[in-house]
Amino acid sequence: MKDNSGGKNMSLLKDVVEKLESNDEDIRLSAIEDIVDNNTVEAIPYLLRRLPKEDSILIKETIIFALKNLDCSGAYQQLFYLFKSPDAYLRNSAISIFASSGDKAVNFLSSRFNNEDREVKKLIIDTLFKIGTHSSILAIRPAIRDAAINVKMTAIEYLGRLGDYDSIPEILDILRNTDHPMLAFSIVEALLNLNDKKALEKALDILIPEGNIDAIDPVLKPEVLKISGRLGRTNLLLTLLERLEDIEDYAGEIISTIEELDEESLGELLSYPKIQEILLDIVKGTSIEEDIRYKAGEYILKIESLPSETLFDIGMSLLTAGDSLKVLGINLIGISRHAEAKKILLEVIEYTNDELIKGVCLETLSLLE
Repeated sequence: MKDNSGGKNMSLLKDVVEKLESNDEDIRLSAIEDIVDNNTVEAIPYLLRRLPKEDSILIKETIIFALKNLDCSGAYQQLFYLFKSPDAYLRNSAISIFASSGDKAVNFLSSRFNNEDREVKKLIIDTLFKIGTHSSILAIRPAIRDAAINVKMTAIEYLGRLGDYDSIPEILDILRNTDHPMLAFSIVEALLNLNDKKALEKALDILIPEGNIDAIDPVLKPEVLKISGRLGRTNLLLTLLERLEDIEDYAGEIISTIEELDEESLGELLSYPKIQEILLDIVKGTSIEEDIRYKAGEYILKIESLPSETLFDIGMSLLTAGDSLKVLGINLIGISRHAEAKKILLEVIEYTNDELIKGVCLETLSLLE
């Protein structure tokens, strides 16, 4: 008996291909759903051909969904062309479709890396990162020696985020030999993600040549601060902070660094008058982001040695700020135990319509009794 299944499949393929070109959106949508339901991998090239010229966002998203749920390995070359599209949507779609293939796509992407320009190389690395398997990590590693700085930086960042401890020696070697501040910045961020204390110690020795703090590249000061905090190097951290001239420019990095400290190191750091002064300056810095000012205020609340007048004055200055800083201001007024504290809190209760603020005031007043 003659087998007509091949002819039948060709007929079905011809039917869905014709529907993909229909002017009726519902018909195109139905065709894509039929392709997925019947696992018609032969239609993948036609889906890829349709995607760049499709106007409907719904249809575009449905095509991408279909391609992510079909075996596209036979059409990788066609899919790869989307990496060279001027349309960022199509480039990002190609990343997600390739990534849905997992390890199956790694060898193909690796084989294309060396012959492409730096923008396509970055897209390949983005895809390998999204795949996130051991094989993709191995495929990313050679990119840290790429001639293009941006490619190198991207690869190093991703290896740090993927937890590739085996790449640490080579990354440190690059740090030791580079004079490119942003590359060094990327390396330190990767090492902080990996959180290998020995590697961070070595990085610190490289970033502070011969222990000369004045020789630190200004771009890398925030990174040196972060490493010092992560390692609990309180004395070094204090020295670095004492030499900062524009606190507002480094406010975020200072708070991030302090957040790295354990309780013992934090207590030691907060005991220094210079650090107290820096935190007070951050809270008072009206050009600094509110959440950074609030976090600085939380550390101030932990310091028992600050004068009552200082705490009260800062608290008063925050009563006209945003809600979170207003709450901080109330707390500072409360712990100041200033002679005017109760009076001020009662006035806030009288004039505010904010129930949260009233509640904080009442709670603070109860602690003053």
